Amino acid sequence: MRVHSFFALVMLATSLEAQSTRVSVDLHPDSPEATWLESEGFLLEPIPGDSEFIEIVLPDTDLPRLEATGVTYQILEHSQPLRDRIVGNRALDSRFFTWAEINQKLLDLGSQYPSLARRQELNTMLGTAQTHEGRSTFSLVISDNPQVVEDEQNVLFVGNHHSREIATPAHMIALAEHLLSNYGVDPEITAWIDQYQIWITPTWNPDGLEHVWNVDEWWRKNRRNNGGGVYGVDLNRNYLFDWANCGSYSTSPSSNVYCGPSPGSEPETQTMLVFARQMNFVKVIDVHQSGQEVLYPYACGNMATAVQSRVWEARDNLAAAANYSDRYASAGGEHFEWEFNEIGALSFLIELDTTFFPSWTQSQAEINRVIPLYLQMLREETPISGHVRDAWTGASLDADFTISGVSMYENETRKSRASNAGRWHSWIANGNYDFTFSAPGYQTATFSESLTGLSVERDVWLMPDSHPSLSVTNPTTVGSWIQFTLDNSSLHSGKSFTVIFSSSNGGPFGGSTTLPGGLELPIVWDRVSDWTVNHASLLSGSLGSQGTGLTPWLVVPPAAAGMTIWASAAIHNGTGQSFYAVSPALIFEVQ
Repeated sequence: MRVHSFFALVMLATSLEAQSTRVSVDLHPDSPEATWLESEGFLLEPIPGDSEFIEIVLPDTDLPRLEATGVTYQILEHSQPLRDRIVGNRALDSRFFTWAEINQKLLDLGSQYPSLARRQELNTMLGTAQTHEGRSTFSLVISDNPQVVEDEQNVLFVGNHHSREIATPAHMIALAEHLLSNYGVDPEITAWIDQYQIWITPTWNPDGLEHVWNVDEWWRKNRRNNGGGVYGVDLNRNYLFDWANCGSYSTSPSSNVYCGPSPGSEPETQTMLVFARQMNFVKVIDVHQSGQEVLYPYACGNMATAVQSRVWEARDNLAAAANYSDRYASAGGEHFEWEFNEIGALSFLIELDTTFFPSWTQSQAEINRVIPLYLQMLREETPISGHVRDAWTGASLDADFTISGVSMYENETRKSRASNAGRWHSWIANGNYDFTFSAPGYQTATFSESLTGLSVERDVWLMPDSHPSLSVTNPTTVGSWIQFTLDNSSLHSGKSFTVIFSSSNGGPFGGSTTLPGGLELPIVWDRVSDWTVNHASLLSGSLGSQGTGLTPWLVVPPAAAGMTIWASAAIHNGTGQSFYAVSPALIFEVQ
């Protein structure tokens, strides 16, 4: 071992139980050799910009790998339990949170604000495994009705993927307190809590955090037993997107940036995958230390220009709110990049502070600086969102969607999720787009939307393949000629159909009318329905051998201007006395 200090040798001899070591390497931070070391999975520590050397903190089990590189290094310090650092030159104190203290604080907040907050044990809720050492992960859900999972967009704030980053749980708890104490006081915060389900999870690495407090203050990874006395996976290198592909990572189990034996291998990672897919997060903030930076996707990938423009706009807003700088992600396999890639969340990683071990006073000052950033994330409006549902039953659907002219270069998944009431969302710049939705067993549906900066809510109703489908040709504007087409009705070839209108309501949740024989026509009968029956010759047709039929052309009358119309086709025997099937309701507005 190459060292430059007799004192370092003494420290090594008297610190046999140490878990991590801080070393200095005589290389300039900008040198090719330093860059090479980082590419080999040695995590370079933040140091002053004018330094002529680099520092590396690494598990003792990784020292032989550093020795094998041939670089000259000097041991500066060995780790100790964080509990032993609550006094001394770092001025730490016991107000930073252990895992048990975090869990109790979340429980206390739920008791203090029972109508706004509830502590949730995630592993039971999601059916996922606890950590390697048998610990659960807890989150605080903040909502105007926290005792139930509502049909609302979900937002995630999470800390402490890296266990030594002890200020991150304090930030998350401070954010929760700020939101809860300002409900009913600050109109904006009140509106957010009414609008969203906000999940705040102070630590995603319970085992690692306990190891920091009780054994090794510099421990970064989880506590997976890799064998041979080597422990831990870097949880923020273990996610599925771009795993082991680029940036600061290592496939060596002893490395501080070990990405794991396979993507998503860790129980903590698996819990997040299930959590995010079920909640369909629309926004995600993942807090780390240190650097005072906003990190954005992708470390190694390309993004469609229309999407990138909106992401960068939000990035700039967040950075300005805390007076932070910004940069790309550090590596593949990071949590926040996966959230953006698969869940479609507006997602950023925030590097807090300028040190891993700020004093409590420094941490409180940083919290005050960054709270506006967290609030700005809540302020960012989703450009377009809505639900996707079965047009016949109203059931929430898992459906994929594409956007005209927007290429998903990194195979991004964009979809609605039935687990979140069929909700979908898209972060995209202003412009004119065609959105096309598809799901197995359903006909595709496309609509056009012009985004102008205001948040748009658009629900999509997909027609099952096995049900008749009604559509209208031409825009439904006063004075225009329109015609109705009934498709997907081959079982009823040769029969007649009549289109019936309602201006009151319809669809799966809007009410229905019982026809002779018991079929439910999915509209609410009103005077407009009477009109259509009295003018049935204008709204009837016959189904051909392929199960398709057309009504005559009809001019839209001035009296219909401004109306919302629900329309359904009833298939009958030609006399209107026997009915065989009806179509799901078609909804259109008369301009």
